[in-house]
Order: sequence, then C-alpha cells, then structure tokens
Amino acid sequence: EVEVRIDGLFVYRLRSDGLIIASPTGSTAYALSSGGPILHPSLEAITLVPVTTTSIDTVSSSRT
Repeated sequence: EVEVRIDGLFVYRLRSDGLIIASPTGSTAYALSSGGPILHPSLEAITLVPVTTTSIDTVSSSRT
C-alpha cells in the first residue's frame, strides 16, 4: 500500500507494486510504459504513475 502526502496532507492511497515519480525530463519512458502521460519539457510538473494497481483496492479521498 502506497500513501501519497504533500506537505504532510493526505492526497492519495493505493495498492500497487510501486509508484513511478517522473519529471518532464526524467523517467518518462517508465511512466509511459505503465500508462502514464508524456509531459512537455517546458512544464514545471511531476507525475505519479502507479505500477500494476488493483482498481478495486484503490482509495482516493481528501482528508485534512
């Protein structure tokens, strides 16, 4: 089970074999192979792509 928090705030929880964290210029091929997006190099962004997730077990909600 993977839990994502940003600045200590809960964002997302899922069950998967792993999580790919990719920037526009790094790990994009790994992210793409797991169904993630290609980010334009000019974007200041990251993407989080689960690896082999089970959608039944995925929980997404906002908690404060």
